[in-house]
Amino acid sequence: PNSNAANRTPESIVEEYKSVRAATIHLFKNFDATAWSRIGTASGGKVSVNALAFIIAGHEAHHVALTQERYL
Repeated sequence: PNSNAANRTPESIVEEYKSVRAATIHLFKNFDATAWSRIGTASGGKVSVNALAFIIAGHEAHHVALTQERYL
């Protein structure tokens, strides 16, 4: 309900997914070794840029699995 998906076309959802995925890949592609080693704070805990990349990839895999399970 929070995504408002019921009021969108499947094509618009796929287009948004592709755009966000491409932007994320582009962002990470351009990090140098210094950027990858940075540590910051997320949700009150310390986290590295490297860890965030894995978290983002895992989050996508989670949603792909849910979509396949529930809708395909």
